[in-house]
Amino acid sequence: MNRRIKSGLRSFCLILFAASAVSAMELADIEKQYLKIFPEAGSVGQADYKDGRYYPVMDKSGKQCGLIIYTEKKGYEAPIKLIVGLNLDAHIVNYLMSQRETPHYVSEIIKPEFKERFKGKGKEQLRFKKDDPAGEIDAVTGATVTSRALLDGLREAATLAEEILKK
Repeated sequence: MNRRIKSGLRSFCLILFAASAVSAMELADIEKQYLKIFPEAGSVGQADYKDGRYYPVMDKSGKQCGLIIYTEKKGYEAPIKLIVGLNLDAHIVNYLMSQRETPHYVSEIIKPEFKERFKGKGKEQLRFKKDDPAGEIDAVTGATVTSRALLDGLREAATLAEEILKK
């Protein structure tokens, strides 16, 4: 089989897998998604909508271990919706993303390896190399708008988490 066809089929299968995972995610029901973000958590507290949508996350003993914040940014074709889990230092633990961008362009962004780039980072570390010499993250060539929407959403969540956790 032609290498180009094989590569296209692989990309198509990856996109189908990711699309089914994302479509299964119901952003309006964040409380049911917290275990995907905080597998070790015991529960999610009452939602608070002041300054944005956020939920305290408790460990199994009932002590707060983080936050889940919902944010949405304008992508290239449609909004990028994020459910972001942050620890008590306001660093990214994990996130779930819902998007309807052109599949070819987001194929790199939805890979687990890309997601790993953000884990453990706080708002000051969430910068693209091309924007800031101290930046640690590469944008995806050909999907700069979508990459930026994701990064901006994660940075917004980290900033909000810092504000909430200072209270």
